[in-house]
Amino acid sequence: MKKKLALLLASIMMVMGLAACGSKETPDPSAPSTPGTENETPTPSEEENVTIAVAWNAIDATTQTRMTYLEDHLGPALGIDFIFSEAISDTAQLMTFLENS
Repeated sequence: MKKKLALLLASIMMVMGLAACGSKETPDPSAPSTPGTENETPTPSEEENVTIAVAWNAIDATTQTRMTYLEDHLGPALGIDFIFSEAISDTAQLMTFLENS
């Protein structure tokens, strides 16, 4: 019974939280609303690629397929450069890989 009550209260809290976050703001009537005076953030002409380091604990055929997919398809489509590790078996190797990438 206590678990059901706790679950019900948690559900109500989540719904209330979502309702509070989804509320619409009312415009301030004292602020003038003239179009074209807002500052627009300039978009960079050339976006930089994001680099993601991927550590593997073993390199097998499945891992090779994943690496190829990430490098050849996903990376260029999303602007991501991937750095892949060799097979890592302990924490020291992992830390070295992460520090150097």
